[in-house]
Amino acid sequence: MTGRSYFFPILIVLAVITLGTVIKADAANIDKEMSNMNIKTATFAMG
Repeated sequence: MTGRSYFFPILIVLAVITLGTVIKADAANIDKEMSNMNIKTATFAMG
């Protein structure tokens, strides 16, 4: 039973860290996609 009380907090911390990095990566990708779209629309409007 004592092993379990240590296991759950570690699992929660790992999950939070993983979620945080995933969200950050997603945000960076979305920013990249948005800037790419803006460049595409700008070139399309010019052309």
